Amino acid sequence: METGHRNPHPTSRAQPAGGTVAAGSLAGYRVKELFAGQSSKHEAWRETSTVSGSLMVSGDSAGYKVSDVTITVGLADLQSKDQVAGRDVSQRDGIVSRQLDVSQFPTATFTIASASVPAGVHHRGPST
Repeated sequence: METGHRNPHPTSRAQPAGGTVAAGSLAGYRVKELFAGQSSKHEAWRETSTVSGSLMVSGDSAGYKVSDVTITVGLADLQSKDQVAGRDVSQRDGIVSRQLDVSQFPTATFTIASASVPAGVHHRGPST
């Protein structure tokens, strides 16, 4: 997520900052699956770069509040990224798309009115 600004003084109360989903962001899911005739599970994953959204962040060294979060994901563009020897995992894409009824519901939107983030939680990726 790109945010409107970074607070160089985290101990002072920050003004709320807005952010949007950055170009190149990915959304997806991971599940364990068991193929017929196999005894161990495989981690399958699908992802897409068709992601958009925004949020607001406010807080200080005691913690942060995230509000007005809206993330929209294009379900029709989800693609399998894993590989299994001897299997065509792209068949899964068609099955999952039918189960999600992507032709009728081409996007999924996740919304959060507000959430608290305690102090000491660090992000795992770049921010600007």
